[in-house]
Amino acid sequence: SDTELAYSGRLRVSVKGELPQAGYVVLKGTLEQLDSLRNPGGFDAASYNRVQELGGRLSKAKLLKTEPQVLWWQHFALLNKKLSERMEAAAGAEYGALLSGMVLGGSGRLDEETRELFTDNGLAHLLSVSGTHIVLLTGLLLALLQWVPLPWRKVIVITLLTAYALLCGLRPPVLRALAMSSVLLLGGSGAERGRLLCLVAALLLCLQPLWLADIGFQLSFGAAAGLLWLLPACQRLLPQALPAPIGEAAAVSLAAQLAVLPLEVYYFQQFSLIALVSNIVLVPVLEIAAQLALVGALLPVCGEYLLQLAAWLTAQVLTQARFFADLPYSTVVIGKLPAYCLVLYYAALFVWADFSWLQFWSNRERRCILLLHALLLAGMLAYQQYRTLPLACYFLDVGQGDCAVIVTPSQRVAIIDTGGLKNISTATRVITPFLRYLGKREADILLLSHYDFDHVGAAADLLRQLRVKKLLLPNEALTEESKRVQQEILAQAGRTQAHVVQGGERYALDDNAEIVLVDVPQQDVPGNEASTLAALALCVPVLLSGWQRLALEYRDAPLSQCTQRLTSGPAAGLVTTPEHAAQYTAICRALTESGSDGPVFVTALAPWAYLCTDRPMGTSTSWRTYLDSELLEVYYRQHPERFPTTVLVLDEAVGGYTSTLQPEENPLPNQNSGREDGFLTLELARRGFTAHTTPVGTVYEAG
Repeated sequence: SDTELAYSGRLRVSVKGELPQAGYVVLKGTLEQLDSLRNPGGFDAASYNRVQELGGRLSKAKLLKTEPQVLWWQHFALLNKKLSERMEAAAGAEYGALLSGMVLGGSGRLDEETRELFTDNGLAHLLSVSGTHIVLLTGLLLALLQWVPLPWRKVIVITLLTAYALLCGLRPPVLRALAMSSVLLLGGSGAERGRLLCLVAALLLCLQPLWLADIGFQLSFGAAAGLLWLLPACQRLLPQALPAPIGEAAAVSLAAQLAVLPLEVYYFQQFSLIALVSNIVLVPVLEIAAQLALVGALLPVCGEYLLQLAAWLTAQVLTQARFFADLPYSTVVIGKLPAYCLVLYYAALFVWADFSWLQFWSNRERRCILLLHALLLAGMLAYQQYRTLPLACYFLDVGQGDCAVIVTPSQRVAIIDTGGLKNISTATRVITPFLRYLGKREADILLLSHYDFDHVGAAADLLRQLRVKKLLLPNEALTEESKRVQQEILAQAGRTQAHVVQGGERYALDDNAEIVLVDVPQQDVPGNEASTLAALALCVPVLLSGWQRLALEYRDAPLSQCTQRLTSGPAAGLVTTPEHAAQYTAICRALTESGSDGPVFVTALAPWAYLCTDRPMGTSTSWRTYLDSELLEVYYRQHPERFPTTVLVLDEAVGGYTSTLQPEENPLPNQNSGREDGFLTLELARRGFTAHTTPVGTVYEAG
């Protein structure tokens, strides 16, 4: 569209061409809404975009003009980039990316494995410029400036910390860390610091009210509040026989974790049992490495030696972190808890901390209240873990491909395909968080239908993150690419039992539910044509056509465009776009008028068209099978009973889909013209099929 829209705010843009390090650019493209994966327990991209003031994206962007111009504050960004590059050059890509993220902000270059490792150890807050790092930097500056009178020393330190915040880009985590360090530096007694912390939080929310919904904001100020108000109670709780440095570190870590524990469980459905040990053992070493990296990056000479020492310390920390994360039950998965559990927890925490405004209760009354709250929380956790639920099948939003999760009443879990996106691990962002949302930390079966990336692209990541008891691999001809994918998957399988499937096999989930492999192609074909078709049997088998109508209904349009509910036909009750609803009605009429009840074949690009009939599908896949496909002859030779009695060749304007995450890859209209010389057309003529025209395309029927 050539319509000009007035827009003010941030946009996400991908453009080819060299951009200036600082300055202005003129771009031309299509302004579109930001789409995101929407799954329970997953990353809430919509809230993140609102907090970051990202209002859309510019697709098909073309660079028209660049104008280099460096403003005074952009010199800090250029210095940040230069220091980050120096860190990565001296410390290596892996350790340099981690150190630069901790010291200078920005963790976009970190790999998923490092993120998971820090999360499992309760150290995720260190992946960017954290309050811990700023506090230690404040202490270092105060020590170096001891010769300066205290009032001026505080002014100089705050000035240097502000310059450091500018160097880090004034990102929200940096602002929060700077604000909390200023509270500790300028505050007096505990009460004064508490009031100052509340004032700083209020000022930041006045600057950006949406930060209140930001998880990082809640965790940062929650941890700071824990240090101010829970630290005395934690110091009394720990044994006095502990050495002073260890006791103080343990009390600080415990106070912060007690304050944010319910938030972690509420947002991430898990908590780390090793976080206390990791924070005591690993954080001091990691912060020393971060300080060495900052000094080494700033020193014009000999800085490389400090950076290499920082990299060595970081390597030791990662080794120990892997050891802690591999310990049994290092992380406890809770599942989704109702919000009132947070209220119960914080009420018990206030009573335990013995705040002055609650001291009208006697010790016995306080113990009774704590016991009551503990029993209520324990009962809720037990109910979440052991309650009986009906059979459920979830189809997750993984973008272009597919992923289904089956949970039986006995809480057995089967996963069919994992999806796959180029820049996002659907295992990390979708499947594992969703299973945590359900309170699951393992799967009984992982079934992969075929080796296309949009179906198995995240399988290796999932096997690394999740314990899977049985891995079922597709029986397809391996190309060089699919062989590489298979090797990556098997490399992460570990002790998981892996097996190449065969037709007719049955895999029990529990006493009343099993997965039946109803069609495993035996011919040497790759890709979609080699897909394994499975049916779920619960007491009695589900009919194959019903399973297909359930499993193949995908790739329609983003949910925001699906506004029309179907009122008739086999798919009555489903919601689609108004355009596809009209096409659905027309296809239903065309297939009903044929009068046959044999297999039907719809060509080419309308996967949802098989929802228009109860008749069996007369091809191996609903996806992009054209009249001249060379695989049809092989397929029908092996399965002559599947040869269709009705063939519908759709017009170009009928069918298609709109991708949720990759609209630039939407397919062209159905291109059936010019494909009349293939096997199927000749076979239809040989068998005497007759053709007639309908509003949606040409129908061929057996004579």
